[in-house]
Amino acid sequence: MKEPVSNIPVLYPGEVLRTLRDGFSRKVLVVRGRLRRSNRAYRNGFYHRLVGEEGDVLTLLAPPALDGRLPQEDGYVVVVRGYLDYSLKDSRIEPVLQLSEVLSSEAALAVDPRQQLLERIAQKERRDVPALLRRALLSGRKPRLLFVYAREGIVDQDVEKALGGYRRAFEIREERVSFTPEALAGFLEAADGRGYEAIAVVRGGGSGLEVLDHPRLVEAALKLKTPLIAALGHAKDRTLLAAAADWRLETPSLLGVALRDLVVETTARARPAALRELWLYRALLLAALLWLLWRWLG
Repeated sequence: MKEPVSNIPVLYPGEVLRTLRDGFSRKVLVVRGRLRRSNRAYRNGFYHRLVGEEGDVLTLLAPPALDGRLPQEDGYVVVVRGYLDYSLKDSRIEPVLQLSEVLSSEAALAVDPRQQLLERIAQKERRDVPALLRRALLSGRKPRLLFVYAREGIVDQDVEKALGGYRRAFEIREERVSFTPEALAGFLEAADGRGYEAIAVVRGGGSGLEVLDHPRLVEAALKLKTPLIAALGHAKDRTLLAAAADWRLETPSLLGVALRDLVVETTARARPAALRELWLYRALLLAALLWLLWRWLG
């Protein structure tokens, strides 16, 4: 197969996602990743996945005419060229690479335990946490959230400062836990199924983030029935726990910002509905008065 064109950089899936976040715009991309095939055929092709070294996943749309040029089994490392597009899934915009050419493919080496974990992360169906919280707020109910901080951490101050007075829109419980793999995994397992809309694991950057890559902790996160929010480290940090989360915020303070923005958004959305209900009530009341007046005059 053809080699990548020298003047087009070869990117990993995570790099593609980060370029979108940074406002990057590129029509043609060359991407390298481990192929995870999908056998479900749609009218416009097959929606496969490319898994990067950090566990990031990029959807690869292969038209029927080009799908046969891809390896027909999972696990192959491929280099492909394509056009970047977007798809709307629930309330999220997701990047999609539309395949235009398969440049190379090679059988992957024996899969190590970390790679197996990355494969499981790639298969996870993520729940739309903002949509869940938005529905609760619009119904007039305070969403129940559990914030999990490290015992000696101080990032709770960053979250509180960003969230401000909008905290009262939520029912938030805070717990401090030893951030060792066994202790944190056990706590998440114990908290699961207790009626929370979501559980947020929150930690600042610095040394010790490798704890959040431990298989025991990531396995526990993947098995949670309660949606998981990860607000871990700095924007440049990548952890397997964050990759396994349903909603990832790049820093702890962004968790407060995101929740605050949800309240502002839902309040703005609910106000017109409340005004419509008020006008409807007034119209019905006026109609009833006019009917009574008509009966009295008649």
